[in-house]
Amino acid sequence: MFTLNKFSMKRFFILFLILGFAIQAFNQVPAFRNTTIQTDYLKKSKNQKTVGWVFLGTGTAMIITGGLIGLNSMATHPYGEKEELTAGSILVASGIILDLASIPLFITAAHNKKKAATLGLTNENVPKVMNGKIIPSPMPSLSFRISL
Repeated sequence: MFTLNKFSMKRFFILFLILGFAIQAFNQVPAFRNTTIQTDYLKKSKNQKTVGWVFLGTGTAMIITGGLIGLNSMATHPYGEKEELTAGSILVASGIILDLASIPLFITAAHNKKKAATLGLTNENVPKVMNGKIIPSPMPSLSFRISL
C-alpha cells in the first residue's frame, strides 16, 4: 500500500506545479488569435468607412446649404446681407473641410481591409489513423482568408 507523508506530499505538490507550468509555457498558440486579429481589422475598416461616408454626406450637405443661403441672400438684396453671406461662407468652408477629412478615412479603411485578407499560418485538424482509431491531429497549414 502506498502512503504519503508530509515530505512526499510537498514534493508531489511542487512537481505538480512545475508540470502545470511547463504544460502552459510550451503549448502552441491557438489558431483563433489570427482570426481575432482579422476580425478586428475588418470591424475597424467597416467603422472607418461608415464615418467616411457620414463625413462626406454631411460636408456635401453643408456646402449645398451654404451655397443656397449665399445665393438667396444675393437674390433678395443686390449686395447681400452680411450676416447671411458670412453664415453661408462658414457652412461652405466647414463642408469642404469635412469632405477633405473623409478622404484619409476611406484610405485607411482600404488598408485595414487589405490587412485582414492576408496569408496566415494556422493549425488545421487532420484525421489520422492511430491504433485503429481516427484521431484528429493538428497540422500547420498556410491559409488565405477573405471575409465576405
